[in-house]
Amino acid sequence: MRHRHRPPVYRLLRDALQILVLCAAAVLGTAPALATQTVQVSTEQQLRDAIELANGQGPLGETVVIEVLNSLQLTELGQSGTATPVITGNVSVVGIGSDITLSGGGMGSDFRAFATAGGRFNLDNLTLQNFHSSGDGGCVAVTEGTLFGAFIGLSEGGTRVRFVMCHADGMGGAIFADDAEVALIDFRFEQCSAAFGGALALTGGATARVEHGVFIGNRASQDGGAIYAAGERKDPAVLVRGRVFRFCEFEDNRSERFGGSIDLRNGDNRIEYSRLRRGSAGVFGCYINNNAPADAPPNLYYGSQYLQSEDDPSGQLCGNTYLEIPSGDSWLAANTLHRVPDRADLPRLIDSTGQTTLAGNVLDSQSPAPPQAKVNCADFGSGAFASAGGNVGTDASCFLIDPSDQLVDSSPLLAPDADGVAALAPGSVAVESGASGVLLIDDGGGSARTLLPCGYRDIRGLGRPQDADGDGVYACDAGAWELQAGADLTLGHSGIYFDPLRSGEGYFVERIGGGAALVSTFTYGLNGGMAWFIGVGRIVGNSVVVDDMLGTRGGVFGPGLDETAIERFRVGSLSLVYSDCEATAVPGHHAFAAEPGAGFEDVATAAVRLASVVSCDGQSSPLAWRSGAWFPPGRSGEGLFVQYLPDGRAVLVYYGYTPAGEQFWAFAGDGVTIVGDVLTVPLLYPASTTRFGRNFDASEIDLQPFGTLTLTQTGCNTAQVVLAPTLDGYVGGSYDYVRLTQIEGTACPP
Repeated sequence: MRHRHRPPVYRLLRDALQILVLCAAAVLGTAPALATQTVQVSTEQQLRDAIELANGQGPLGETVVIEVLNSLQLTELGQSGTATPVITGNVSVVGIGSDITLSGGGMGSDFRAFATAGGRFNLDNLTLQNFHSSGDGGCVAVTEGTLFGAFIGLSEGGTRVRFVMCHADGMGGAIFADDAEVALIDFRFEQCSAAFGGALALTGGATARVEHGVFIGNRASQDGGAIYAAGERKDPAVLVRGRVFRFCEFEDNRSERFGGSIDLRNGDNRIEYSRLRRGSAGVFGCYINNNAPADAPPNLYYGSQYLQSEDDPSGQLCGNTYLEIPSGDSWLAANTLHRVPDRADLPRLIDSTGQTTLAGNVLDSQSPAPPQAKVNCADFGSGAFASAGGNVGTDASCFLIDPSDQLVDSSPLLAPDADGVAALAPGSVAVESGASGVLLIDDGGGSARTLLPCGYRDIRGLGRPQDADGDGVYACDAGAWELQAGADLTLGHSGIYFDPLRSGEGYFVERIGGGAALVSTFTYGLNGGMAWFIGVGRIVGNSVVVDDMLGTRGGVFGPGLDETAIERFRVGSLSLVYSDCEATAVPGHHAFAAEPGAGFEDVATAAVRLASVVSCDGQSSPLAWRSGAWFPPGRSGEGLFVQYLPDGRAVLVYYGYTPAGEQFWAFAGDGVTIVGDVLTVPLLYPASTTRFGRNFDASEIDLQPFGTLTLTQTGCNTAQVVLAPTLDGYVGGSYDYVRLTQIEGTACPP
């Protein structure tokens, strides 16, 4: 798997703004533990002693960062079944240097590396290999409210944590998690095995976010060759929810019964933007077995690619079905399911007797079978399949009866490339065959939620949807791959964008070098009030793609702000797609995919340019170098964005909090002046707000004066900011600001 390279600006942003610090905290919606104590270890006993040090401080104590200086061969601690003391405090184990490995005793040794019973436990820059447990969790067992992360920190590319040849007789060959919160980022599971969940097992109330992972060659003697996810109802009124698996690669995983890659026994799981290849199962579901309770929220399979090839090194080609859905609701949207030319021992794509809704998928059997043959799908007379439109299929067995569905007699795909990505063939009917707005789906609780029909990006990372036919409508291509329909972005794309039908919210976009862009959104909460979120993304072709847009809470306006009290949490992901540089006569497109449970919803809007720093013909103001993001050190969580325009004007947004701790923002009104080094900005704020998403109503917004902001440039990267609010309850002040970003294409004067 190719991991994207994150440019060095990420480290600057992490240190300065703390917006992207400690991915576990953003994933789990909690503040990072700021107090730490570092201990270096080079022996097994020192590792054990360091864990005991953390345990002695309890779950509310300091985080003990254990720096492992060299590889260690671990042994069982007494007859505990684990090499180290059970973790109850806050522990982060980090390898220092390359190829730091913690090794066990191999098959039959009957001990794992780590076990927890509460607290926080993180791993980074390590390989765990050759462990075996006769119970659950061959390498790691996390239980009883533990916050567990196998990554910590922002990787500069590559795999952060590897689990190799970890084995369990029960559940979770590498990791078993029960009633824990799990976040796995940039990791690899290889040749691990268990009865259930060859690599990872999640049970009880365990929640999970699993991203940028590789699962290769894992095995389950029962179910879930790579992942097994189940959840009992601790409270009959509550369903276990909120497991997300995205940007992952599954290859050559096998179960002897169900779910060669993944076995799901509960609802509200999301498999997103992932690639699954060469999976196999002894009974059904070579890639996925979806056997959730009938009353569970739907599982969502989204923007992923399922391929079977004839070069399977295991010699165990899938002989039944890719996706087996015996029970529970499922939505399949913008996926590519593809099998090699017809052979008797090759599978159907989907078997389902649970309710299965198809939207914008490519269902390609490459089969010469008659149109009514059940080559792609089978429902066994249950009437399980429904179409939400935009699908392209090579036979009629999936009940593609929506007027926008298309049946074709040849494959709409090219052969997979070296990375295993199947693009659309030139002139494919799948181009722009899907929806252009948002879909509404039942959330399992009797109400509907919005869903982007093809997500915010495609399988290779390009923003979607695009406008392939140039008619101004951004419509989804069917399947996981989107055709780029516009020139690559230029320096002129830094600017401010909004939807004229949604006046009162907008986006600041800054190209910041290294192929990266900073995007800030100023909008409203789902139930009203102001909201803002910020993220750093990648420039991909003619799009900006941000996987992690983060919001904050816990700050207050004025001198009482305590940056250590501010929590960061993921609110969603977004893309901005442009057909041209101007984005005026032909608007761009903004797609926002909301994080489940974060308080927002999926939305798609236009992106019309309001302002630019560097024009499309390369012109800029002599003061353009002052543009960028600025913040006051010691007050992370508030700041401003300013852009000096080619026509001599300036636009500014200030963001922070209300005295009551709600998010707050204000922007430049009329009467902005620039005199020498001093920018004076009358600020307006939305005294009455509207709501985020489909309930947005611009007429509900009432803009009122907030006060004045004066920005005095004291150097290339320094400024003095004076806030003089006129609104009751807001206390003004003077603050030293420093530059966070320099917009690409601008430079400070010599």
